[in-house]
Amino acid sequence: MGFLVNDIDEKVATVNKEYARLADILESTGILGAKAKEELESSKERVIALENERTELQSDRAHLKDELSDAKREVRRLQSDLEEQQGQHDRRCKILEEDYKRELEIRAEQFKRETDRNEKLQQEFESRCGAEAEARLESLSQDNKELRSALERQKRDHEHDVRRLQDVIQRRDAEMRRNEDELRKANNERFDLHSQIRGNNETIERLRKRAEDAEERLSKDKGHLGGQISLLSSTIDLKSERIQTLEEHAKKLQADCELETSRIKLAAEEKITKETALLRERLVKEEERRHKLFEQVQELKGNIRVMCRIKPPSNPESDVLIPFEPQWSEIDEEKIDGLTIPTFREDPTKPGKMVPGKPRDFNFERVFDGKCNNGDVFDEISQLVQSVMDGKKVCIFCYGQTGSGKTFTMSKRQGDGDDGVIPRTQNMIFSEMERLKTLGWEYTVEGSYLEVYQDKLYDLLASRHSKPEQLTVDSIGDELKIKGHDFTLLNDAGDLDKMIKVADNNRHVAATVKNDRSSRSHSILVLKINGVKRDENGEIIRTRKGTLNLIDLAGSEKPDKNGLDQVYKEGVEINSSLSYLRTVLSSLGQGKTEGVDFRSYTLTQLLRPSLGKGCRTLMFVMVSPLKENENETIRSLEFARDAQKVKMGGNGAAKSKK
Repeated sequence: MGFLVNDIDEKVATVNKEYARLADILESTGILGAKAKEELESSKERVIALENERTELQSDRAHLKDELSDAKREVRRLQSDLEEQQGQHDRRCKILEEDYKRELEIRAEQFKRETDRNEKLQQEFESRCGAEAEARLESLSQDNKELRSALERQKRDHEHDVRRLQDVIQRRDAEMRRNEDELRKANNERFDLHSQIRGNNETIERLRKRAEDAEERLSKDKGHLGGQISLLSSTIDLKSERIQTLEEHAKKLQADCELETSRIKLAAEEKITKETALLRERLVKEEERRHKLFEQVQELKGNIRVMCRIKPPSNPESDVLIPFEPQWSEIDEEKIDGLTIPTFREDPTKPGKMVPGKPRDFNFERVFDGKCNNGDVFDEISQLVQSVMDGKKVCIFCYGQTGSGKTFTMSKRQGDGDDGVIPRTQNMIFSEMERLKTLGWEYTVEGSYLEVYQDKLYDLLASRHSKPEQLTVDSIGDELKIKGHDFTLLNDAGDLDKMIKVADNNRHVAATVKNDRSSRSHSILVLKINGVKRDENGEIIRTRKGTLNLIDLAGSEKPDKNGLDQVYKEGVEINSSLSYLRTVLSSLGQGKTEGVDFRSYTLTQLLRPSLGKGCRTLMFVMVSPLKENENETIRSLEFARDAQKVKMGGNGAAKSKK
């Protein structure tokens, strides 16, 4: 409350200072416009606020008096309750003490009667003799023992009752002490309340006096302010007319300014439009230049490229590994472009002794060791994906032994962000579509997911509730066509995700010696990416037709004759198709373009468009690092080496419409 009174004094002093400052302004400058009127209104509001505060202080005083009356009533009630509880406690203690005395007198009387009876029986026994007296004595002794036992029990019960009564008395005493403590606390609280009430009354009285003084000063100020308000009102009227004139002039200036701003804005927009058109034209030319340079770089790298990836060992410390010797690239010293595998042969002069033989050398465009991840692999593949966006036909397929990591590299979507080639490819395609849209290109994507199982072609997107329908490859023309099969329009990456998920669930897999879930078929994800560019009139001036084939070949390994018949047959068929693919690649490597039979196996029929002129092919060979798989690893490396011998020709330029 003292803080509130100080605030009132400070506010009254502030109001007086403001009046004095306002009077000085009126006398020295004569500028009494809208600002003076606002200050006058503010002073009125402060006077009203001070009156409201005085009313609130009077209300607080009445409220404190009510609280004092309530506190006095509460103290009287607590004192009455304490006296009543003390009386009840005294009465209960007196009743328990009387009950205890009566019980003690009754037990003492019983004990005395039993003692007299025993003495009387003893005297009778002494007066008798003979066998009857002895028998009687024994009976009496037994009775005496029983009586003593009963007496002991009664004594123990009595002691127990005494202890129980003592506990009750102790609890009552503790309760009485607690009540006394509560009474003392209540008295202390009553004393504190009285002290607080006296302090509040003193504060209220001081506040009342200060409020009366403030009210008296405010009454005097009201009369003085009345004259000032009249003077200010007349001055404000004069200034209002001046302000109105200035406002009309300001409106005219604003209209002129808006007109000039519109003119400047229109000129700036025209300039920006012209500069944007020039920049867009330059950007299109730079994109065409990038496209030509990119194509030249890809031609220099070769239309068929072979890379190798070594699967990281599961247990590097315990697994017996093939002693690969990396060959570091001369162009980029941080990359590996070849492998050397040491060999051993038996010394003809010393049977049973193994000596170093001629090492096996394998050279590729790039070798990814166990330290590389899927992101490193896709950095190389992304160039071919860009070729598809530029209108090229591209084939990327993985080859290798079962369990060497083909499916992991191609299609696995990892929770740690190390996605495979297919998820990264779809992200790049749809991102590139958005970028090229700014250059006037509009793209559509159509997809299909196929499977070659035991040399038969199936649609992995077809329902598996019934026997799947076999498809047939149309071998006429340079484009991949399948009779009676339609491609699915993909509007975004989500559509492609759904298609891949359905295909993964429908693919043929089985448990083999090398892998519990081995792919028993070749899977082919085909994406047709078509782009058109239009002029200002909507006429098509350029087109691009690219096709991307992502092929996950089934695992190559020597079939196990001791296994299941179905798994053995699948393995034989897989190796036969891969062997024939190797034969076709060898023929192409010898420069043969005519007479090569692609139709003997369904797999080579599908790959024929990707191995022709104008196409680009990337083969990834996946190998195991384990010593126990060395023979299969060497077979896979030799297959990739044969593929690298293929010489591709043709420029495969994107179609254009001038």
